[in-house]
Amino acid sequence: KALPLTPSPCVSKKAYYHHKSIITIKETMDESNPLLKFWSERWATETIGWHKEGVNEMLLKYFDVAVKNISSSNESLRVLVPLCGKTVDMKFLAQNDSVEEVYGVDGILKSLEMFSAENPEL
Repeated sequence: KALPLTPSPCVSKKAYYHHKSIITIKETMDESNPLLKFWSERWATETIGWHKEGVNEMLLKYFDVAVKNISSSNESLRVLVPLCGKTVDMKFLAQNDSVEEVYGVDGILKSLEMFSAENPEL
């Protein structure tokens, strides 16, 4: 599936793919654009000290409570993870029975490719 996106000045093309319950939206950006260059260089050198190996503690602690508050019926949820990088939170969400689809969005293509390579089962 693809979400309709508003093109930004630095978008050169779009590519979409779907892996079971994870939908990763890839916008191939001009990563030399000053808005993205810093982050592109960090991903290129894998200088990603902000990346956590485990699921976010607050997500683990409050996910069930949030689902109960958001969904009053047994309907499945769709979750958007902006600036997702290669967060394992997306895998956690995708494996939850309450979640139908997870949308990961990031401006740096390598982060999305790394997530896909590290989670081929999704």
